[in-house]
Amino acid sequence: MREIKLDKLINFLKGNSSYSYSIEEDKLMISFQSPTLEEAGGDGDLSKIYLITFRIKGENAILESCKLIDGLNEREIQGEIDFWLDYIEISTER
Repeated sequence: MREIKLDKLINFLKGNSSYSYSIEEDKLMISFQSPTLEEAGGDGDLSKIYLITFRIKGENAILESCKLIDGLNEREIQGEIDFWLDYIEISTER
């Protein structure tokens, strides 16, 4: 599974109010609710919720799962999360 520096991930989350997160023991749980179609300028009120779980190991966060909940449907996703983690890596480089 994919790994990222824990401090980079936490700093990104703290700087972005679209995400909420909690840490329980060695787990980091993140939720992100995408804007509704109406909020994004479309019609309707469907929104998607991403639930992302990492295992904390030392200074790193190791991706365990990423679920997309879209209405009554729930599925594991991988491609989208890879792009997101790449974005965090690039945007937090100093």
